[in-house]
Amino acid sequence: VGCLGGCQIRAAVLARKMTAAEADPGLKDLITALEGLQATDAWGSGKERAAVLLENAEAARATKQTDRVLDYCTEAVALSVGCLGEQRQRLLQALDGTQERVMELMDSGEAMEGALDVLVTEAQIRQLSAEARMDKGQVREAEGDLEAAEEISEKLSDEVETARCLRSKGMLCLMRKDVKKAEDLLRRSIDMCKAAEEAKEEAAALKLLIKLHRQSEGMFDHVCGLFHELLEAHQKGEDTHAVSMTLLQLGKFRLEKHLADTGKGIELEFADLEMTDMDLGGALEYLAQRNSEGSG
Repeated sequence: VGCLGGCQIRAAVLARKMTAAEADPGLKDLITALEGLQATDAWGSGKERAAVLLENAEAARATKQTDRVLDYCTEAVALSVGCLGEQRQRLLQALDGTQERVMELMDSGEAMEGALDVLVTEAQIRQLSAEARMDKGQVREAEGDLEAAEEISEKLSDEVETARCLRSKGMLCLMRKDVKKAEDLLRRSIDMCKAAEEAKEEAAALKLLIKLHRQSEGMFDHVCGLFHELLEAHQKGEDTHAVSMTLLQLGKFRLEKHLADTGKGIELEFADLEMTDMDLGGALEYLAQRNSEGSG
């Protein structure tokens, strides 16, 4: 029975591979076209060069060499788009934004798998380019990069990269002082990261929301709630140092509020002071332990 079941499963997988193209003549033509591209020297060299340029751009971004980032990204985008040529748009149309469709296409052969990989690289390059353009205040150009990156990421059902695009679009809205839209985009990014269990990207979006609201009147409780979400994200990511630094920032935020209230003659609640003490105490305990280990 076990053997029969295994044979049936293998037969079903094989049938899926065969029928995906057979049921869709357009897809069959696309696969044939991609196989033709894969057979050229330009395909392999362009694909590899774009991947190298992406790594170079990430390294330049880490050292704040913005102009170099843009140079790398411009060349890498041209190579990625050039690899697929007119098949790029056909490939995007063949995707429907579901993981099932991505897996189905990947099963179609090596050429299709390689083409999807080119799209992934392009999305990452355009996202990086957008971030660099925002650093230079090139808002319109950054918006164009993000639109392209988001379209690809959504088509590939890549929740993490889509969330990153939403976060960057939220930053663009902040640059334009559109606070409401920025908050909506950042919250969508956070929710998407939670669903994908991507703690690092979730934390990055939460930090922007905290920065947005921490000086706003009447938002004290809301900002404290955001800090607690940030703590949970760091805990999920098992980042002890980030947890402690967040506790320190939260304690400082609470203390500033209490001092301001005292200056206005507002009587403080013991529970509020106790929470502040716990936040600061937890952070200081970690720092003391870290210093002790460093000196030892």
